[in-house]
Amino acid sequence: MLGLLLAPARAGLGVLRSVLGAAERDVTAPQHEVESAIEALRRAADSVERHIEVIEQLATTLDPLTRSVNQLTDTLGELLKVMAPVAEAERDVAVAEREVARAERLLGGLRRRRARSKAPAAP
Repeated sequence: MLGLLLAPARAGLGVLRSVLGAAERDVTAPQHEVESAIEALRRAADSVERHIEVIEQLATTLDPLTRSVNQLTDTLGELLKVMAPVAEAERDVAVAEREVARAERLLGGLRRRRARSKAPAAP
């Protein structure tokens, strides 16, 4: 698909190169100006070609990257399924710990009251 998009750019580069060849043969313009312009156009064409190569390389890595991201998403989904019961168990443990602490305070208060009630009264 990307080849279809880049084909016009490559065709344009071909036309540009043929224009450059024709410009080299043009003897009516001052030689130095023509050479400078031709060199600038060559550099621009080379730069565009390098950009096209980079875009093609990026396009080839897009599909594997998409697959990797999808696989990561699936893995994270499975991990969440595994971790959900663990999180629920942690909440249950926290509730049980609060209840145990509450029961200890309640029993501790009862023991203190019982110990005070059994203490001999001072004469």
